[in-house]
Amino acid sequence: ILKHVARANGGAGSGGRQTGKAGKSTSNRRGLSTLGIDESVLPCIGTTPSLFISTKNLKQIEAKILEMNNLLLKSDGGLAHALLPLETESVHDLVGILKASNRWHSNSVTRKHVTVLERLLQWPSHMCYPALDLVRIVFLHPTAERLLLGSPSFGRGGKLLQLVFEHATAKAAAPETGSSASAALDKVADRNCTLSLRCAVNLFKYRNAWALCAQNNLFLLNLCTSNFPSCRVDRKLREAVGKLMLNGEGYVFLFR
Repeated sequence: ILKHVARANGGAGSGGRQTGKAGKSTSNRRGLSTLGIDESVLPCIGTTPSLFISTKNLKQIEAKILEMNNLLLKSDGGLAHALLPLETESVHDLVGILKASNRWHSNSVTRKHVTVLERLLQWPSHMCYPALDLVRIVFLHPTAERLLLGSPSFGRGGKLLQLVFEHATAKAAAPETGSSASAALDKVADRNCTLSLRCAVNLFKYRNAWALCAQNNLFLLNLCTSNFPSCRVDRKLREAVGKLMLNGEGYVFLFR
């Protein structure tokens, strides 16, 4: 609050802030340390993460999950992966919680919802995209902060994160076959990568999760670099990679 007060009182002149040489701490006239950063850029570091916040397609996400679940029920090998009636109710309940964004302070995403999301992310890859988009929105809910902090790292202890990141790393390209099937599989992989990276971007919403993200910054950066080749032709993937790199580097700075 004080840094905004000092900036407002100082106006556009130099009276509101003092800029030190590079590498040295600077402070405004209130005596607040700015860690060598010009105070004018502080609102962009540690206060305004780039996020994917849209929740308008929740109904379509639920409908697509139910549609694919029906396909699994009717297929010979899909019955073991299909959701049980209680699990489909949990999906409906979760969507209702997320739609009521004005009540996020009083409702919560519980372990039963997370378990269903984990089940959905173990479906065949071409059927996972609605679940990945649902996880992206779940990571915006205040409950996600507690769920994330309960995992010691992205690599162990957090099954949901592991399943998300399995879709986020672009696999090494196979030899060119020129077949339409190969092109379709590449399209599915790129779509899943985009949605998974959006989930990773939303990890940065809560301050208490920033240290966890900073500890795993190299892993997050590797997710980005593995998708560089596809970014040239996929604008949505390029946007997700750019936001993840922006958030990652900005918040890692705070914990160095």
